[in-house]
Amino acid sequence: MKCGYGLLLVSYREDFEKAVSIFEEVIESGGSLKQMNYWGAYAYALARTGNQTKSDQLFRQIESKSRPNTLSYPYWKSKADAYAGDYASAYRHQKNASEIQEWNVKSVLKQSVIKAQKEFLEEMNLESERTARRQRLIGGIAIAGLMVIIFLLALFFKHRSNRSAQERESLLEAYDALTSQAEEEKAMVRNQYIHLCQSYFSHFGGINEVLYKAKDTDNKLFKDLKQALQDVGMDNKNAGEFEKLLDESFDNVMTHFREAFPKRKPRFYQLVGFLFAGFATSTICIIIPEYKKENIHVERFRLKKMIRESDSPYKEQFLNLLS
Repeated sequence: MKCGYGLLLVSYREDFEKAVSIFEEVIESGGSLKQMNYWGAYAYALARTGNQTKSDQLFRQIESKSRPNTLSYPYWKSKADAYAGDYASAYRHQKNASEIQEWNVKSVLKQSVIKAQKEFLEEMNLESERTARRQRLIGGIAIAGLMVIIFLLALFFKHRSNRSAQERESLLEAYDALTSQAEEEKAMVRNQYIHLCQSYFSHFGGINEVLYKAKDTDNKLFKDLKQALQDVGMDNKNAGEFEKLLDESFDNVMTHFREAFPKRKPRFYQLVGFLFAGFATSTICIIIPEYKKENIHVERFRLKKMIRESDSPYKEQFLNLLS
């Protein structure tokens, strides 16, 4: 504390005698000054107070004990020489002090640059490590997410495949059931139609047998009854009841067909009814003698084409019954 005050007295207040008194008091109490800078200020103060011999001895001791590139000796020696009038020596020591100061500044700057570079490289390394950790973490999360997505997609497609298989199986079962039901309904209609016309065939057959035994084939009554046998399929009552039976069995199919294709001949509707009911071609030829098998096949083809080209909302119903 006192050394600092002595240095202040020498450097700024130029109270050299008081400064020498303080430095000597410190030396007497402690035996030595702690810094070379204090010794240099003490030697300079001695020179300013006229104790040149002791000042020179002290400067030689400071020079011998100072470490290289320290400012204490050349700085205070240059000031002492300048006060003594030895300007050449003062200039030489001042120049030395300036060079040492410049070297110290460069050393400090160099050390600062090295320290800054080191800190920069350390920060870059830390940032690289943080970036690498983030990338590894993001990569791990992405891989885990991708695996989860793949797993979920596999479950979804497996479930969808199973459901599709079940739906196909259900549709096939439903189709088989509907096909079987349709065939049963067609067979029932055919059987009911045969039962409906059975009494007519039996009745006319008995009359025909009586007339045949009478050998009177030219009889007008015989000819009329023969014609009636041929026209049994065209009997208006039979045709009406048969169409009613078709409507009840197939969701009003004949009513819809007549609405879609009006103003046709009765025999055309009768043929369509037999085809809807699923009668074989040979059976239709017996009921309607005017049609040959080839004609019926052609009529069926034309009928399907006419239905397909129509705008009836029931075309699918018609085509299904004709298949």
